[in-house]
Amino acid sequence: MSSASVWEITTKFRIGKLPHASSVAENVPYWITKAGFQPLAISPEHAQLAGSWNVAHRDPFDRMLAAQSCLEKLPLASIDKAITLFPIDVISV
Repeated sequence: MSSASVWEITTKFRIGKLPHASSVAENVPYWITKAGFQPLAISPEHAQLAGSWNVAHRDPFDRMLAAQSCLEKLPLASIDKAITLFPIDVISV
């Protein structure tokens, strides 16, 4: 699970966009482990691609997730139809 997802969950909880996510937002690393996922750190290569990709998608979290998906050769599960603007494998949920 991307560090960008942890950042996004806690940010959206803090600003009130995920008001019912307190148990997750207060200890995301615990829930990552409990779900059997491995953490994925943000590397300079991920950041460079996310920032420089010439794709008309403005959400910085989604840009980072797409960059990680591309460079790590991992599919990205998303409900966001706009994520398909990136040249990555998307699992629609």
